[in-house]
Amino acid sequence: MTENLPPREREASFSHSSSTPSNKLPAAQPSHEFDTKMETLNQPVVEGDLILLYAIGETPYMLYVEFSPGDEDENPSTSSIIVREVGVHYLKKPGYCVLSGPLVYYHEESDDEISDIESVTELGSDDIPTHLLSTYMAEFPPGCGVQCCVNPHGRDVLWKYWGGSCPFCYGHGHYCPGCGTASLFPDLWGGCAVDQSCPVCLGFDFAMDDKTTLRTVEKYESDLRRGRFRSEGDREAIKEEILALVRQRYELINTRRLEMGLGYYDVEEIVDNWFEDGGNA
Repeated sequence: MTENLPPREREASFSHSSSTPSNKLPAAQPSHEFDTKMETLNQPVVEGDLILLYAIGETPYMLYVEFSPGDEDENPSTSSIIVREVGVHYLKKPGYCVLSGPLVYYHEESDDEISDIESVTELGSDDIPTHLLSTYMAEFPPGCGVQCCVNPHGRDVLWKYWGGSCPFCYGHGHYCPGCGTASLFPDLWGGCAVDQSCPVCLGFDFAMDDKTTLRTVEKYESDLRRGRFRSEGDREAIKEEILALVRQRYELINTRRLEMGLGYYDVEEIVDNWFEDGGNA
């Protein structure tokens, strides 16, 4: 089965807010799950689709569809779909399924990546054995309630495959962009003591936008710290702009966290305590 990086306990330090996300989760959202006790699925499956098989207390499988009857068959038989197991990772590793917030995709091998792989091992994705989807379903014990999720949302992978704990940020939803494994995402590299949004469980594009907002807040706070304002009125205007950005940022973070099934921040508490918790008053 896929080897995943084990979650580790780590406290990510960040400035200004002592508020932690609420453990309250959003109401259940419409699911793309299918009861795989049936011999057919209730939606078409085509080559290149991803299928997540899971059941409570059982090892999940992420499968890549190599062959299917095509999208004209609205109720394909599980014994007519050929799949191969793929790993799930947070980096763009060739031949792996990648999680980036809500987005889940299969990363094809490029020519350069294939050359790198062949220099280490002779086993490529073409050599990984394929099986019928029904064969993987039969791996689950009878009565365990195995479910089949076609082209899963990132929330499904985070919770059903990784057990709700992102292996990069260790379930925090943010990390320090200047320490340790932060070098794995060089585009997000930055200073310490900030709560940079996680590029894995919240998404890389989302994290890049978050970095831009963080840099803007840092610039305004630097202006306050260095006295780069012409009057007390200018100083207050800068502070108001900072708080507006902080509010907008955490509201966006909450929206994405809720989409991914994570707890949410108390935005009002963060805004009210921003300067008291370390900002430049």
